[in-house]
Amino acid sequence: MAKSPSKNGGKKHEEEEVVQSAPVSTALAETGNTPIVATGLADAGQVATFLEELDDASEGRGVSRSAEDVIIPATMVLQGLSPQVDPGDPAYIPGATQGSIWIRNHAIIPGNEGILFQFCAFYKDWFEWIPRSGGGGKGGGFVAVHPKVIEVVDGQGAVVGLKTPNGTIAKEAPDPRDPTGRKMFWQMPGGNELKETRHHIGFVLRGGGFVPTVLNLTSTGHTDSKNMMFALSNKFLPSGKPLDSWAMVYRLTTFQRTNKAGKWYALSMKEGTVEDLVPGTFYVDAGGHVILPGGEVARKPDGSSIVVRRPAGLYADPLAFQRGKQLYEAVMGGMRQIDVGDTGVDEGSAPAEPSSTRAYEAGDPGHAGEQIPF
Repeated sequence: MAKSPSKNGGKKHEEEEVVQSAPVSTALAETGNTPIVATGLADAGQVATFLEELDDASEGRGVSRSAEDVIIPATMVLQGLSPQVDPGDPAYIPGATQGSIWIRNHAIIPGNEGILFQFCAFYKDWFEWIPRSGGGGKGGGFVAVHPKVIEVVDGQGAVVGLKTPNGTIAKEAPDPRDPTGRKMFWQMPGGNELKETRHHIGFVLRGGGFVPTVLNLTSTGHTDSKNMMFALSNKFLPSGKPLDSWAMVYRLTTFQRTNKAGKWYALSMKEGTVEDLVPGTFYVDAGGHVILPGGEVARKPDGSSIVVRRPAGLYADPLAFQRGKQLYEAVMGGMRQIDVGDTGVDEGSAPAEPSSTRAYEAGDPGHAGEQIPF
């Protein structure tokens, strides 16, 4: 094991070693007392050799894969009150509009275009939020995550509360955002809101690459989640065995929902089509023909078409399949933590409140260092 540089003079010694071990083709310059190694120009042969040897040389050093150091970013649907769509708000993102899909720290995608999503893992828990009326907007709303709750029942068997692992009991209270007083929510003793949250974790395939992300769905967003799970659970091989969720790729777009509270955008899941082919995928048509990115039909060495017995749809190729499996194992093994930003597709996104009182659509990043248990 290499020794760490000492604090008393070790840095200078380390720099001298770097200079001494630099290739002959580089030049050394001086700026004050700091030696600088000028970058040499590698020729085509050196680059080719380097790339060939990289698989053996690379071991993932310098990268932490600990849950405390890796956060999967959230994907959110922007609403009319989301600060990202308001040009006058500091959080405004150029190009963001109502119904857009925002992959935090990555991209804004038009909702009608949507994203190609590979579902890899799923679980449920309960998020505790400061209510909007209590100053929960602008990223300050997340309080804690509760892995599970226990129903508290009265003598007649009616559920009268939800008990969290720390013993706190949430009780039903009228939702102040509902003028009719009919809608209820689970309220903690201090006034915070307890919301069951369904998490879909996977990869967005975009621009020839892949981005890990999480959809955090609450309230009426549970309907979107259950529709997604219904589609995923109805994929079977000819043998009758169910497909792993990461075997196929789907397109998620947004659409507008309306109720008495107002209008908001929700997520819709569609089967991937041959037009959705991108690197990392292939398509199986109704006749079992395999179509590769670029439209080429996969063929056997004798030139005949490859025909398979599989459900028609867009599939993850072998490398993408293995990547999806690895993400599933990492999530279920507790080796990843998530950005807790609410995807924002529930009816709570509808009421016309000032953006400064919003609790979720700013994409609450949660408490720094908060580890989400799986």
